[in-house]
Amino acid sequence: VEALPFQLTQSQQDCLAEMWSDAIVDTSSRMVRLLQGEVGSGKTVLAYLMALGCIETRQGGGRVAAILAPTQLLAHQHAASISNFVSALEDRTDHSSSIRNIRVEILTGAVTGKRRDELFQRLEAKSDDDAVILIGTHALVTADIVDRLQQLPPVSSDSSKGLALSVVDEEQRFGVIQREALSSCAANALFMSATPIPRTFRLKGRSGLMDYTQLVAEKSRTVKTTIASAEEMDRVVSALQSKISLGSKCFWVLPRIGDSEGDDPVSQQASVESRYQALVDIFGEHKVGFVHGRMKIEDRKEQLATFADEMSDMAILVGTTVIEVGIDIPNVNLLIIEQAERFGLSQLHQLRGRIGRNGSRDNLECHCLLLTDADATKTDDSVLTRLEILRETMDGAAIAEADLMLRGAGDMLGFVQSGIKSGYAVDPTYHWELIPAATSLGRSFLHHFDQVNRDERNEDIHYDESTNGMHKSNKILHLHREGKVKALYDETTASSESGFALRVMMLLFGERNCDNLKESLQQLAT
Repeated sequence: VEALPFQLTQSQQDCLAEMWSDAIVDTSSRMVRLLQGEVGSGKTVLAYLMALGCIETRQGGGRVAAILAPTQLLAHQHAASISNFVSALEDRTDHSSSIRNIRVEILTGAVTGKRRDELFQRLEAKSDDDAVILIGTHALVTADIVDRLQQLPPVSSDSSKGLALSVVDEEQRFGVIQREALSSCAANALFMSATPIPRTFRLKGRSGLMDYTQLVAEKSRTVKTTIASAEEMDRVVSALQSKISLGSKCFWVLPRIGDSEGDDPVSQQASVESRYQALVDIFGEHKVGFVHGRMKIEDRKEQLATFADEMSDMAILVGTTVIEVGIDIPNVNLLIIEQAERFGLSQLHQLRGRIGRNGSRDNLECHCLLLTDADATKTDDSVLTRLEILRETMDGAAIAEADLMLRGAGDMLGFVQSGIKSGYAVDPTYHWELIPAATSLGRSFLHHFDQVNRDERNEDIHYDESTNGMHKSNKILHLHREGKVKALYDETTASSESGFALRVMMLLFGERNCDNLKESLQQLAT
């Protein structure tokens, strides 16, 4: 930490301490944790520090940690940032770490054949004084790569196989199977997001399946958010001309790259290509650029570099959501999102995070304009409901919770990431307030079950008048705190702390309308 080229904020220090205690101080159980923090709040440096800590304590194979990023742009940005952290550490001779050589490797779809084989030769080399931080895109979660990561050899006899830590950055950009594929390779798993997907937001903290750490960003610049109709395009362009004359720069985002054939309303809406041409006709070619996912990465980087250059004439960059993550251009203060109704809350918040970043010019107001299709807002009331949430708050956690309430939690025990799914023993909507109590009780069983004499079963549950009138969740916690529920569980079937907590929850809530707590607790003791 002392070798970093900057000082951690108090919130970063608190988050690091919490995660460190979970994964490194207490190595008896696996860390599975969500780190939720605003765009630009400093999650990457915490992932880097946790990676070094897990490697140094020889968890998993004891030598490799992996970070999964949704785009090549973000993967290369992480590699550059972490390489800077590594250089700062290696320049110091007074650090006490046993790791003497830290390498940063990149694995994307472009790394194939001989290059990929050579990469795995380096990953599989046995060396007890070096560490590898592997950063990659979706290539990391392909079946053949996952198999090889799971089999990474241990560096010492007290290590197992695989990764010391897996990190899924921007977890909302991946499916359940993709996230689980990487985390299955690792001794510890960390998921990071500003706006977690509804399913993840449900799982965090309360469920017993995932712990939760919230990173609070230092005060950032306010971004004013406005909702307007696309029918007001002439006024929008006129206002933009005025802003640019004062030195502003603008991202202009659309959902589609090119025009499509058809007479349906969506086909008639603007695309990146058509909006770019329309703006060139107004502002001139030297003022407008464009980026999208079909461009060669070199061309995309060139456009972004030109746009970022304060001496450049380029003032508007038209693009798709390719700019959603991994773009850090401090001097951009305007964002226009056309057809905003076609984006999710998480995407919109992530896009808004591209402006008002540290280092931006204080004399320019930061403004996000959400342009909607008039017909869409008339036929679907939920469109304005979603967009109003963005206008009201800049808090990613609040937006994620609102997204959960609007879309549903999906399938907590399966793969659906949003929507409403009923029929399981645990109903997250109905049992929301009971889940923390059940989780605490379930974990207490794991901590103590091997100390309990099975002959004492008849004495394990005691009730007294002090529990009368309590809410179910308070009653469970009361019995747990008073030691009136002892740990009884068949040791041979307890696979993990989280798995056991879930089993207890399923027993407690086996019947949706079960009000008889005593009967449920008796089930646990028999």
